[in-house]
Amino acid sequence: MRVVKWVVAAVIVGAGSLFVVQGVRPFMPYARAATASKKIGVEIPDDSLNEISGCAVSAVNPGVVWVHNDSGDDAVLYALRASDGATLGAIRLKGVKARDFEDMSIAGGRLFAGDIGDNRGARKSISVHSVAEPTVDLNKVKQAWTVKPVSTKLTYPEAARDAEAMLIDPTGSIMIIDKQDGTVWRAGKDGVLQSVASLNMPLITGASLVPGKREVLIRTYPVILRYSAKGTGAFDDVWKAKSSIVLSPLLPQAEAVCAAPDGSTGYTVSESGGVRARLIPIRW
Repeated sequence: MRVVKWVVAAVIVGAGSLFVVQGVRPFMPYARAATASKKIGVEIPDDSLNEISGCAVSAVNPGVVWVHNDSGDDAVLYALRASDGATLGAIRLKGVKARDFEDMSIAGGRLFAGDIGDNRGARKSISVHSVAEPTVDLNKVKQAWTVKPVSTKLTYPEAARDAEAMLIDPTGSIMIIDKQDGTVWRAGKDGVLQSVASLNMPLITGASLVPGKREVLIRTYPVILRYSAKGTGAFDDVWKAKSSIVLSPLLPQAEAVCAAPDGSTGYTVSESGGVRARLIPIRW
């Protein structure tokens, strides 16, 4: 078992060498923070949240972070109290069968959940479901809502893709980022995804628009990258910007990142890797 762990660690750190981006140091110096991953942030005590793959920081319920599990769970969005990781409540998406929920976003007072995963590259279409964000009482647990979402079916113009990262751009358009090569897709009004850029980077597992800015956080297995476009102009200039690393510990399987409304802080969270997941604050 010890040999297996060292092999896995070597693969992860080796993958980090792919992320030597312009204007930042290599990933390797940040590996020393790995030992802190069990101590920083707050533990999520709900054992059912053992495969979190998406998160979003509430703009209307201060102190609440929304999350969802990966494939294997029902179509449910969970409200966590950021201060201690407690599960305050859950939204069940009526009439939705979750195939592979991978990321979520908040925009215009609505929660968006991306059923966009496709490990085998075999899905004919993917879906994004949205619901109005309810009011959450920070002092109560077991709050429950059942809501029929607005569901949007999306298709790629050619072959199916595997993706785990989604965001809603400032115009309200859905954007998907390919896990394998970093192709950035935007959904057209007809539901067909169109390629708008490429990050030329593998292992992308989450994304978040930074509120009020032309900035995007990209979660990869080794690191979190921040793309920030200077000046004024089109939002898509952000994909041409130089990236910088947002300091974060090395996690067992980093799957989610979300920016807070203040535009300079947020959270990252990983699938549990055999231990309870933790909600880990980040800032830049």
